[in-house]
Amino acid sequence: MKKFSESQISVFESPEPLNFVALFEKMKNLKSWLYTSTGLGMMSIIDDIFKENNYETPLNQNQIDKFNRGLDLLKRSQMPLDHINLRLSQKLPGGIQSKKLVLDENGEWHHVNKLNTNYLDLSDLLVELIKRGCERNYEKGKVVYDSIMQDPIKGLLNIKPYLKKLIIYYFIKNGLGLEDFKKFTVYSKKMSKIGEVAEDSVTAFLQSKGFLIAHSGGNGDFIDMVFGVDLIIFCHTNKNPDLVGYKSVQIKNRIDDWSKLSYYKVDIVAETNPVRFYNLKDKSVLDI
Repeated sequence: MKKFSESQISVFESPEPLNFVALFEKMKNLKSWLYTSTGLGMMSIIDDIFKENNYETPLNQNQIDKFNRGLDLLKRSQMPLDHINLRLSQKLPGGIQSKKLVLDENGEWHHVNKLNTNYLDLSDLLVELIKRGCERNYEKGKVVYDSIMQDPIKGLLNIKPYLKKLIIYYFIKNGLGLEDFKKFTVYSKKMSKIGEVAEDSVTAFLQSKGFLIAHSGGNGDFIDMVFGVDLIIFCHTNKNPDLVGYKSVQIKNRIDDWSKLSYYKVDIVAETNPVRFYNLKDKSVLDI
C-alpha cells in the first residue's frame, strides 16, 4: 500500500480533488496527541478493537521464559525495586501470562502491534479512513476533511466519539479486518530497522570492551516494552565502579532532550551518534 505521505491527490473521482498529502502532514504534526488518552485516544481504540476481534494470541512459553529471565536480571541491576513493581502493576496487572500479541503467519511478532502508538502509521490510517468515507459519501466526507484541514485538533475531536464505530465499519465490516490494519506498518518497520542498527552498534562496542550481553530486547520484548530496557549487560570488573555488575541500558540514536528520558529508570543511556554512554542519574559521561 502506498503511503499517503507519498501520494499526490485523491485517487477517486470527486467534484474537487482532495490533497491527502497535506491531510497526512496535518495529522502527523500532532504526534503523541493522536494516541494519548488526553488527545484523540487512538491507542485505546486500536487496543479495544484488536481485543474484541480476537486478533491477538497468548504468548508462547519461550516468550514468557525470556521475560522472566530478563526480569530476574533486571532485579539484580540498580533499577529500584519499587519502580519495577510499579511498572509490573501498571503494564502487567494480570502477569506476563495474560499478555497477548498479534503474530504473523510464522507465529512471530508483527509490526502491527506498534500501530496503537506510532503516530505516523496512525496518521496513514486516519487519512485512509477519511478517504473511504469520501468514497462512500463525498459531501459528508468533505466536511470532515475540511474541518481537519482548517483545525486538525478541533476537526479530529469532532469525530472522536464516532471513531471506533467508523474504523470498525470501514476496516472490518466493509474491509479486510486485521489484514487491513497490517498495511499501516510502513513507519513502524522503518523505525525498527533504525533501532536495530543502533542496538547492534552499541552491542558490538560493549562486547569489544569485555561486557556480557545478558539480555537483548528487540521487537515484541516485554522487558523493553514495560521498562524501556534495550539491553541488560554484565561486567565482573571495571576501572569505573558504576559499570560493575548487572546494568540496564536504554539506547538512543541521539539525545536531543534529556527531559524526554525522565520517565526511564535505567542505569545507563547509550547514544550511537557517536557511541557514548551516560549515567542517567547525573547525566555524566561514562568512560567505558
